[in-house]
Amino acid sequence: MRKSVLFSIIGMLVIAMSSQSYAASVDFSGQLRTRPETADNQHFAGTEKAFIGNRVRLSANVQAEDGVSAKITLQDVKKWGDSANTSTSQEEQSVDIFEAYFQVDSIKGSPLSLKIGRQTLVYGDQRLLGNLGWVDQGRTHDAFKAMLNLGNVKLDLFASKVREDVTTKGIADEDSDANIYGAYAVIGITDGVTLDVYALNWRDSSGGVQTKDIWTYGARAAVKVGGLKATAEGVIQSGTWDDRANIDQEAYAVAVKAMYSLGMFAVGGEFVSGSGDDDSTDNKQKTFVFPFHTNHGHYGYMDNFSWGNTTAYAIHAVAKPADNLTLKATYWFFQLTEGKGDWLNVAGTKTLLAAKAGSSEDQAGGELDLTAVYKASKSIKVVGGYSFFDAGDAVSVRGGDDGDSTWGYLMMIFNFKG
Repeated sequence: MRKSVLFSIIGMLVIAMSSQSYAASVDFSGQLRTRPETADNQHFAGTEKAFIGNRVRLSANVQAEDGVSAKITLQDVKKWGDSANTSTSQEEQSVDIFEAYFQVDSIKGSPLSLKIGRQTLVYGDQRLLGNLGWVDQGRTHDAFKAMLNLGNVKLDLFASKVREDVTTKGIADEDSDANIYGAYAVIGITDGVTLDVYALNWRDSSGGVQTKDIWTYGARAAVKVGGLKATAEGVIQSGTWDDRANIDQEAYAVAVKAMYSLGMFAVGGEFVSGSGDDDSTDNKQKTFVFPFHTNHGHYGYMDNFSWGNTTAYAIHAVAKPADNLTLKATYWFFQLTEGKGDWLNVAGTKTLLAAKAGSSEDQAGGELDLTAVYKASKSIKVVGGYSFFDAGDAVSVRGGDDGDSTWGYLMMIFNFKG
């Protein structure tokens, strides 16, 4: 039912916008993405699984008049075999509106532009704010964004409603919501050198038990000169983790990555570290947490780590034997920043392996990631990957299965415009 309604809306929009009395121009685009995956001992749980994920997106890009545009993207996400079309269930389908916003550029000739509605918030390397593109459903925000273009300085101010507390009696008190507020500036220093500075406020009391009021401040430098491409980012957090228990937030994170290209090859290295909590009784939450990122790939493709309570080193190698083929290899050395702290999941919001009383073991293990990207045509791309994780002592100490972990996938992507 929900799917029928959504596609009926799209149909009516097409008819309305294509009429000669309507001045808007409409371009359509879309994506079909299918990805089989298989995993053995994923997240050290000792289990095996295999499935095929599927994502369909259909976008309408509307240019109503000069400087006024809109975008609507419908999305359908499901696993193969989990569909009412091929079963007797009457489950609610996963078709939803991924994007729905309008944008006004250079209002009355000023440097101010506005974007209002459901949109992605993507900044820097997506370590803090990203569209979560790897995950089929992705991530968007119901947000208001003001964009100032001041030449070498571009400043975004935004407010996102993460969660509205809706009860059987209607909208609950405002203090029961979750919101993000942010200011993000990109400053052009010189050719090939930029500096990002930002301040983010995450306020969450939607659980009805505690209120988080966390401020995240950071800076990111990016350099692209000749064959060198490098970034360095540093972040600190302060504020309140739990107002009822009087627990403050005091955390940090850093990341440095450099790649050097020479012909068809590129090599590089990376260092990341996020603070962990070595004492859960001192009224200070010291693990770095900001769960609106795109963490996949930043801390190994097997998604065993987030930025919080992780310290890791990586060696990267890339080869491009043909214009349409790219081969990548990365090896990660992982340890926990604080062996007495919890090992968090990839989102950074839950515990993957809890701390063991009396143990400070911090050696998490090593991971090899192999990836091949083949561009078959202008519209078709195939991406395959295989990963292997060699567990360290911290896995078994915390009760995880320290046997070999493997993971593989083959992703087929078809993009189109019309």
